[in-house]
Amino acid sequence: MPYVYIPHAPCMYCRHPNWRSRTMSTESNDTSETAFEFSLPEQWALHSAVRSHTKDALDESSRLPYPAVELAILGRIEDGEFTFTAFECRRLAALLSQYATHDQTPRIDHDPARAIAGQLRDHCQPPRHR
Repeated sequence: MPYVYIPHAPCMYCRHPNWRSRTMSTESNDTSETAFEFSLPEQWALHSAVRSHTKDALDESSRLPYPAVELAILGRIEDGEFTFTAFECRRLAALLSQYATHDQTPRIDHDPARAIAGQLRDHCQPPRHR
């Protein structure tokens, strides 16, 4: 059975008078998607990174959480759709950054993966609070 991630809920030992402002997400539930255009090498690197992560997460010996988000993204990528929510952009940027520096990643994918990670990171920044 795959490992399922359950988000941390504050317990009686870690409560703080101001715990909500420190642990709860203040981001809006904006599910609007942004369309991206990638070159063929970038599309290949993106597909390879998501596929590799998904394959690793689905391995029986893996301790990674079930890759539900990545599976949905992979399906869209394979359909030629490069539209992502802000949440997905941040998730992909982190995944691509790891992929670009991994020892087993083909060298030809390093630069495209870094470029996409930067583009996603720049475009889908979380809102800044004052």
